[in-house]
Amino acid sequence: MTSSRVTSISRRRLSLLFMLLLLAPALWAASFRVAVVAEDEGCMAIILDALSVLSGNVTSPEAVAGFRAREERDAEIARARTENGYITSEDFESLAALRSGEADEAEAATADEEIILEVVSASISDVEGSFLAAGDREAYDYVMLSDDLDLLITAYTREEGLMTDLSLLVNGEEVYSSLYLTSEEDSEFMNILHVLLPYIKSPDTVIARVAVPPIVSVSIDGSAVTPLRSVIALERGEHEAVYTSPRFETVRETIYAEEGMVLSPVFVPLFSGPAFISSMPFDASLYYQGIRVEDHIVPEGTVPFSIAAQHSGFAPYSMQSTAIEDTISIELRPLWMEDADTIDRAKTRFYDNLLMTLVSFGAYVASGALDSIYSDAGLAPVAVAFTGISLVQLVELLDSMFDYFQMARMGG
Repeated sequence: MTSSRVTSISRRRLSLLFMLLLLAPALWAASFRVAVVAEDEGCMAIILDALSVLSGNVTSPEAVAGFRAREERDAEIARARTENGYITSEDFESLAALRSGEADEAEAATADEEIILEVVSASISDVEGSFLAAGDREAYDYVMLSDDLDLLITAYTREEGLMTDLSLLVNGEEVYSSLYLTSEEDSEFMNILHVLLPYIKSPDTVIARVAVPPIVSVSIDGSAVTPLRSVIALERGEHEAVYTSPRFETVRETIYAEEGMVLSPVFVPLFSGPAFISSMPFDASLYYQGIRVEDHIVPEGTVPFSIAAQHSGFAPYSMQSTAIEDTISIELRPLWMEDADTIDRAKTRFYDNLLMTLVSFGAYVASGALDSIYSDAGLAPVAVAFTGISLVQLVELLDSMFDYFQMARMGG
C-alpha cells in the first residue's frame, strides 16, 4: 500500500514538472498584441484564420523593432511613475538606485526573449470606430496606445450596387482592397494571408499547401502543425516532415520549403486484421478482395477493401470501405424484397386494416350504446358480435403493422 502511494506521488510530481517545463517558454515569451476590427463576419473569419496560420514567433524585423520600441515606451512610462512615487514618499535611496541604471540591466536581460503573436480584443467606442472607419491616423495611434497594441487590423466593406468593396487597413494604412465575393473566399483568404505575412513573419517565411487526408497528422522539425484551410507557414529552407495516421504507414521526408510548394506525400495503407465478418444470414458465402473467407475471419488485409456475399434466396451483396475495423456487419436482402411493389402492398394492407379496425370499434361502441338505450330491442347479440370482430381486426392490424415495419426496414 505504501509503495503504491509513493509511486502515485512520484507520478504527480513528474506530471507537475512536465507541465512547468511546457509552460515555461510561454511564461517567458513576450506578447505581440494584435487586434482585429471588422464589420463583416466573413471578413473577420478570414483575417483570424490568416493570423492563425501566422501564429507563433514574430520574426518580421520591422515588427520586432516596433515591439522593442513599445517595450521601451512602456518601460519609460513605468519608470517615470516609479520615480514619482519615490519622490512623493521621499525614498531617495531607492530613487538613486533606480537612476543608477540597475533597472536597465534587468531590462536588457529580456532583449532576446521570444515574441509570440497574441490576438486580443480592442476596446473601441462607437465614436472611435467611426474615426477608424474614416482612416484617421490619430484615432489609430490613440487606440493602439490605450489598448497597448502592436498591430491594429481593420476591415470595412462598402456596398456598391450589387457589388461589395473590401478595404483592409493595418495601423491606419490601407494595404489591400478588392471586390469581395463570398464565392471566392479561399482566394480572398490567400490574398489577405500574403498581405499580412510581412507584418508578422520574416522575408524568409513562405506559405505552403498541405494536401493530405484529414485523418493524417503533420509535424515539421519535430513540432506538430495544424494546416488551416490546407496551408501552413514555413521558414524557407530544408525541413524534416513526418506524417502519421492510424490508416497509413508513417511517412518521413526531407522537404525544401519555397513559395508555392505543395506537401503531397504518397501514403501506403496499413495492414489490418484479424477482422470478423458478421453476416445475416450467418451461413452466407463471403469473399474478401475476391477470395473466399472461411469461418467469417479475415486474418489480415489492406485498406481500402471490398467484401461480397452470396446466399440462395437473397440478393448478392457487395461493399467497399477505407475504415480499419475489427468487426464488419453485413445484411443481405431477401429476393422478395427486390419486388418494388412489396412495400406498397404491405403499406396498403396496414392502412386497410387500420380503417377496418376503426370502423369495427366504432360499430362496437355504437351497438353497445344502442343496446343500453333500447334494452328491449334485442341488440345485445349484435354488440357481442362487433366485440369479437373488433378484437380480430385489432390482431390483424398489429400483424400488418409489424409486417409493414419489417419490410420498410429491410427494403429501405
